[in-house]
Amino acid sequence: MIDYKTIQNIVLAGTLAASGCYVDHSHYSYTGKIGEDVVQFDETWGLMNANILTVIKSDGNRIKYVDCLDEDLKLEVIEIIPYNGNESKQESQKEVLEQAQREFDHYLEAILQSKQSQ
Repeated sequence: MIDYKTIQNIVLAGTLAASGCYVDHSHYSYTGKIGEDVVQFDETWGLMNANILTVIKSDGNRIKYVDCLDEDLKLEVIEIIPYNGNESKQESQKEVLEQAQREFDHYLEAILQSKQSQ
């Protein structure tokens, strides 16, 4: 049985797709290793469309790169989750995002290269 929330999400997704707001980035869908880092790229859709790249660094720290506006693969925020259990922090300062954008772009390129070589 489909509930009201599911129907609402289906209708919303259809409306967004029809209006041109949804951009398909499924060619980046990936879970695997890039160098020593474990990398996962996901697209989410529904009430909030987002592209999320999660990277677990070799030291255990985790970084989430989030593109949640316009689906243009330009970061709006990153979340840094330390391995040592300290509280995570979100960054949206221009300087931090500029460096993170370069890292994000590097991972996306590496994902495509990895998928082509398979």
